[in-house]
Amino acid sequence: MSNGRISRDVLNRTFEDALDPHVERSSGPDEKPLELELSPPLPEKLRVYLYSLTDSTRGNEYNVQVIVSSWDGDGGSLDDSGDYFVVLAGYNEEKDVFALWDADLRREFSYSETVQIKEKTLDGAVENGIETQIRDLKKRPEKEVAIAATPDSLREAIVRRARREHVRSLADEHLPDDWNDSPSKHYQIEEVVLRFLLDDREDLTTEERRLLVQQSVADDLNVNLSTIQDKCGRKLYRDEDGTDYHPDYFDSDLEAIEGDWEASDDPWQGWDAGEADASTADAATLEATDASGMDDTAAKTDSEPDWGSWDLPRDAFETVEGPPTAERLHFPAEDDEPPVTHQIHDALRSGKHVVLTGPPGSGKTELAEVVCDHYVGDDYELATATDDWTTFDTIGGYRQQRDDGRLEFEPGVFLRRFLDPGLRKADAEPEPENEWLVIDELNRADIDKAFGSLFSALTGNNVTLPFDTEGGSVTLHGDPDDDPPVTDHDYYVPDDWRLLATMNTDDKSSLYRLSYAFMRRFAFVSVPVPTEADEISPELVGEYFDHWDTELPDEDAIGADGDDLETRLRDDLADIWSAVQAVRPVGPALVEDVLNHAVQTMEARGVVEYGPAVAAHVLPQLDGVRGDEIDDLLGEMETVEGFDRASAERFAEDFLDADLSDE
Repeated sequence: MSNGRISRDVLNRTFEDALDPHVERSSGPDEKPLELELSPPLPEKLRVYLYSLTDSTRGNEYNVQVIVSSWDGDGGSLDDSGDYFVVLAGYNEEKDVFALWDADLRREFSYSETVQIKEKTLDGAVENGIETQIRDLKKRPEKEVAIAATPDSLREAIVRRARREHVRSLADEHLPDDWNDSPSKHYQIEEVVLRFLLDDREDLTTEERRLLVQQSVADDLNVNLSTIQDKCGRKLYRDEDGTDYHPDYFDSDLEAIEGDWEASDDPWQGWDAGEADASTADAATLEATDASGMDDTAAKTDSEPDWGSWDLPRDAFETVEGPPTAERLHFPAEDDEPPVTHQIHDALRSGKHVVLTGPPGSGKTELAEVVCDHYVGDDYELATATDDWTTFDTIGGYRQQRDDGRLEFEPGVFLRRFLDPGLRKADAEPEPENEWLVIDELNRADIDKAFGSLFSALTGNNVTLPFDTEGGSVTLHGDPDDDPPVTDHDYYVPDDWRLLATMNTDDKSSLYRLSYAFMRRFAFVSVPVPTEADEISPELVGEYFDHWDTELPDEDAIGADGDDLETRLRDDLADIWSAVQAVRPVGPALVEDVLNHAVQTMEARGVVEYGPAVAAHVLPQLDGVRGDEIDDLLGEMETVEGFDRASAERFAEDFLDADLSDE
């Protein structure tokens, strides 16, 4: 159904075959997730969430579409019960390569979520057997290490996954609670601990071994040794009053972690999977290190902050070719109208920010994320507006500190896109950011109240905000100098920074909450969907089908072959969508939700049943529709085989206050 997708049994058998002869028991080729019992050095019990690894909407990435469902359709989590080691993986048949993500950092999922890996990482695995990629996580402050591996190297990749997760659990136990409160800090400390445990030079002291592995991490990341040591020193063990820190604490914690590591019975500890050992820094490195554990050369150059000038970001529009492509989305277009992605591309390149409008489920949010992925990769943030948003939420304001009660300026969702808030401390180097922002449901907010002074900066003006830090007044620069200084209170809006927003058009009154001052700074792009019932047909639903990643059940799941099942689903969904569209326009994403929900019901119970899916995904969008209209709608849907109106009727009466008894 989509590029590169392969069946469940082929996925599972390929994974099992790659681990032969270590597989002692398997749950079977048709199971999802796949459960295996394995012999050493692999984990004893493995639970694998395995998906087809297909082309991403960006040309340089591949992805899996993770569907972890619960019966309420609101999403789910990876099951780690029963002492199973959990693996989140994808397989690409064309390249014959697996990708393994860090399941321990990705326990919770929305109903359907995309997880990516770069194509060059897969190609590196094809060439070398195994390749790694460091990735920031959008929903957590940690970094993950994604691993790509050929079937011959899958065993090694699983060992690496298990080893890293075990190290993380030991760090959680022995290091201060905030050891992983920022992506760079989390990865650097975790990597130092891992390499320290893999280092077996018994002739060296703890301090000497630690210095060597810190140097190896610094070399790999192309940063100063002092940067790594700062993460393992000041940022971990600073006293509450901020006056001192204790570099020897980290060595003590390393020894405690190593003791637990050696005492545990994990079989992969002693197995040499070829993972990078700590580099053998030369003796000069040790001699140049003073008793405090800081590299003497680095100390001379970094003892006083010399933060230089702001590193003005790259031009996002010069690094990509052409408009984005939304392979998982389908947008019908008029013959005389350019595709919606081309309209967005033109608006962004002209210097405008963009508001995407359309009914619920039209794909606005996913389209906004596809656009951000195309231009800036992972460098964007998604936030959902609320009606109680103020400038405190968007720009920032004073917040009382828990430790000493002082009021300190804290940036809001906008300013955090330009300066890393985790580095707003006296001893830390400010790090400029250039993260695009997506605001979902923009019209929920009181625009002028929430965004205020941002308007001036978006048109190239500089704004001094009514807040002070120890360094000076907080300033928002829409027109920075050619070589502006780096400080913890200056925020620069780069020329290529963009704000994308989504707005539902089903509530027309909300449009009047947008002032002309706001609208003048944005281009409004309508996301095309069929809005009339007679525009919807099985053929149109089939066009959307070709862009969705839904895996249909096995051919005998409901006593019909795959082609017949797909044909039936297209017919049924067209009838359901047409019935809804006659009452209130909704987009195809809600129809996809109904399909995915129904597929889960088929796999669990072997029947086609639409009632619970309609109640869970469609009816919540019909708040305010009269009871007689809902009754007529349910009557229309009853003509669809497999639609039992009982559950939908209960939802309408209980949650929409629709009185259907007298209709």
